[in-house]
Amino acid sequence: MYQNAIYTFDGHGLTDANGNLGDGEYFYNTYTTSYPTATYFRNRSGTNSNSTVYLNNLASASFSEMLLAVNVGCGTAATHSSYGNFTRKMKEKGCNAAIGFYAAIGAAQADYWYKRFFVHANNGYSFSDSAYKAIADTKNYTGSYSGIDSCMLYGTGTLKLKPARYGN
Repeated sequence: MYQNAIYTFDGHGLTDANGNLGDGEYFYNTYTTSYPTATYFRNRSGTNSNSTVYLNNLASASFSEMLLAVNVGCGTAATHSSYGNFTRKMKEKGCNAAIGFYAAIGAAQADYWYKRFFVHANNGYSFSDSAYKAIADTKNYTGSYSGIDSCMLYGTGTLKLKPARYGN
């Protein structure tokens, strides 16, 4: 994750013990036993382990080589009252542009938005334009936003996918 030029996530956002959105992301591994079954990227402080990474523990330039982070999951850009904003925190730790969603999002809409975002980015649109074109495409295709219109971009939205490169 730290040394990727582009980081993408399409899955589940985490809630805290009270059900509030904004606590990070959750990966579930069903493919290999060489990795933990579940991996958490938490939007708070704690002790990093093999299966949990806490963003607050990472150095301020941890994502300085990251051009783009796309966090497609419920509440990945929600601002938690205690922990802050997971997606914004990726930007603050060096990522040039980070995208997430502040509300709960429907699975079909999330998957379609994810595909359309990268179609537009691959066709030369800026990250900001790609995000908003993907929102419109999703509404037209699925018939509803289902939370996809809660998309937030932190950082430089005018950046483009091409030419291929690292951030900063």
